[in-house]
Amino acid sequence: KLYKIDEHYDIEELQTLQRTLTIEKEELEKQLKEDKEYKETLRPLYNEYHTKLAEIDEEQIKIDYEDWKTLTSDVTEVTNQMKIIESQIKSFEHHKADLDKFQYDKDCEYCIGNGKEQIYEQEKIQSKLKELEDDYSSLKGTHTLRSYALEKLGDVEEQKEEYDRFQDELNMVQHGAVKVGGRIDSTRARVEHLVSEISNTKTKIDRYYQLE
Repeated sequence: KLYKIDEHYDIEELQTLQRTLTIEKEELEKQLKEDKEYKETLRPLYNEYHTKLAEIDEEQIKIDYEDWKTLTSDVTEVTNQMKIIESQIKSFEHHKADLDKFQYDKDCEYCIGNGKEQIYEQEKIQSKLKELEDDYSSLKGTHTLRSYALEKLGDVEEQKEEYDRFQDELNMVQHGAVKVGGRIDSTRARVEHLVSEISNTKTKIDRYYQLE
């Protein structure tokens, strides 16, 4: 036995829904078109950065940069040590100059004893100066070698900064591509759903007029 199901449609509500769905669909289609165009602009950018990075020896840059940091630290440390020794040398030379002013009097019993102390002090200072000058000479040699090695590395810091910049920009392009790709998929799915909803709504509107 067949039963007839009553069909009741609010035509104004259906027409409003149809307009709303159509407007949303048109806006999303416009957004979809813009996103696809934007994604296409990212492709040559990605290729450009990828090509640039492929030309760079990443491993060598990392090795050279670590060497550069070590050598820069060494040169700074040696320079500071040299400055300290320079200061010490000046201090001992000043003290030695004061002792050199001492006048020895062989007829003065007190002066004889005092003179021995002065001579001993001068010998100590002379020995210390020799030690400091040897240390300074050794540090100067180290400084020269480290500075030369640093110079041979060239503009490693600039190369590392350039590499990092390219890498960051490539990551931004990749992130942008993934993000817009996800939005395109989501928008396309929504548009397909709206097409179905609009079709169903149109069917109901047509059915309404058939029932009138």
